[in-house]
Amino acid sequence: MSKTSEPQLPSDHIPLRPIRDFISAQDPRDRHFFIPSYQRGYRWEPKEVKALLDDIKEFVLEQSLSQDVRRPYYCLQPIVVKPRDIDGVAYWEVIDGQQRLTTLWFILNELKKGTDDYADDELFTITYQTRPNLNLDNISPRQDIDSFYMNRTKDTVRSWIASRRRLKDVALSDIRKCLFVSADTGSVKIIWYEDNNREEIDAIKTFNSINKGKIGLTSSELVKALFLLYYDNDNVMSHEVATEWYRMEKELQDPSFWSFLANADYQPDTHIDLLLDLMTNRSPEDDSDYVYKRFQALFDDTTGEEKIVGVDKTRIWAELKRIFGVLVFWYQEPEIYHYVGYVVAIGTPLSEIYNSTQGLRKDEIASTLKNIIRDKLSLNADSLRQLSYASPKTWPTLLLFNVLTSASMGSGRFDFLAFKQVYKKRYTYHKEHIASKTDNSLTRNEDKLLWLGSLESLTRYVASSKLKIWQSLLSQAKEIAKDIEGKKESAQESFKRIYAEVVGIVEAGSIDEGDKDNISNLALLDSHLNQSYGNALFPTKRQRIIQSDKMGNFIPPATRNAFLKYYSDKDTNSTHWDTIWNQDDATAYLDQMVTTLSDGFLL
Repeated sequence: MSKTSEPQLPSDHIPLRPIRDFISAQDPRDRHFFIPSYQRGYRWEPKEVKALLDDIKEFVLEQSLSQDVRRPYYCLQPIVVKPRDIDGVAYWEVIDGQQRLTTLWFILNELKKGTDDYADDELFTITYQTRPNLNLDNISPRQDIDSFYMNRTKDTVRSWIASRRRLKDVALSDIRKCLFVSADTGSVKIIWYEDNNREEIDAIKTFNSINKGKIGLTSSELVKALFLLYYDNDNVMSHEVATEWYRMEKELQDPSFWSFLANADYQPDTHIDLLLDLMTNRSPEDDSDYVYKRFQALFDDTTGEEKIVGVDKTRIWAELKRIFGVLVFWYQEPEIYHYVGYVVAIGTPLSEIYNSTQGLRKDEIASTLKNIIRDKLSLNADSLRQLSYASPKTWPTLLLFNVLTSASMGSGRFDFLAFKQVYKKRYTYHKEHIASKTDNSLTRNEDKLLWLGSLESLTRYVASSKLKIWQSLLSQAKEIAKDIEGKKESAQESFKRIYAEVVGIVEAGSIDEGDKDNISNLALLDSHLNQSYGNALFPTKRQRIIQSDKMGNFIPPATRNAFLKYYSDKDTNSTHWDTIWNQDDATAYLDQMVTTLSDGFLL
């Protein structure tokens, strides 16, 4: 990119200060930062620290390139401050940005130790209201949770510096220079906002397009800055925005809460983006700047296209908190929790659910959600009974049966977190046959070897009249396994033959082959436990499910009930009650599915 094609940054729109301003500072206030109690504790992870360091490294390396392609300076994300005097000492109170400010202190402190050039430079101090005795020079990782994270950051910085010395991919002296020396170009700077600085914040967005670092300004950070700058003369409200913003983000970070609201394909920069997306009706097709532009327009009293009557900004903040309250209500109400969680899990945008239920009472919300589910399934009892493995409605139907089964278990709640951690792939891979099909679908040699190796454990399920034949098959299985490992051409046909013979013996009396693709023979199975799980025979699958359940692993409740035959009437005269999945079992399972979904979910 040529220099003339880069966005031009109006220097009077963005307040920038070099890091050097806060090292051996001339202004007494620049020597001290104060972190008030409403700020969250220090929580940066090593990956965030490394990303910042790598970003600075890449900036330093750029300085050896031509002027057309290098950036004039590297800039940290905004720090929002206001002046404060405590016991006669002038401080900058940090309203936003203490995580990167604390990380920067550790970076500077470790870099100082490696040279005499800046050894006498005095770093700024940071005082934490909640940890008044915290000494950054002498961190004890066991002192408190903040100290634990800070000590880990210190170790991360040391390790990174050691790597640079070993790899020699960048001169540490050049890194020190860009931090410790003030210059118009080639230095590290901070976007600096004071509470009396009401510059046009949209200039930050322009600036961010120039600052091509790994840690860019996110839409949510810019929206948060809009609120903080709007309330910069109102201590109470600025404190509320900072604390409530952190609280909402923290609660949305809770894995159980988040997995209830979102699927793996929705990965915003921060979880509070979910609230911002709902508030602005952002769709997946909208660009990454859409939310910020909408909020900027509100704070500018425009629609983004034309001037409008002044907007009450306090109502904007109240609406954001209200939306969060709605999501918490959904999560806490068992019936609504199951309906919303299910509709999200099958791929429905949360905005569709939110827009359909606004202004409704609790019972009306539940009724509306049931209607949404019924419309999406579009099944009656007869069409449900005809669903097959190939039908796109089979997986959503099986999932709904499991969710409603959990909901009917008193205080039970379907575990969307565990479900989504297991079922990360396309859902078509996870509707599996209960009784195996005679046709072998194993293609990979490693899967075939696993299957052959599992046959010995099935001996106890073989009828006594078949034991002699079974022992012969076990001997053949060992030879076929050797042939597969030796890549003999005949091994594939041999495997196909023995597979059919084994299924015929172990699952004798199972449901008819023509019915095995019907939904009455399908369940949600955790196929990641074994690549050949879907081809394991019924008693093997059943035993694995029991073992996994004993270990506390997540088993979809209706799947567990099916394999434990809770839907079947035990025939005390049958020796096969535990070993096969027969027509009576399949019929009882499907009848229960239809009965459960008939409560308002079928046409």
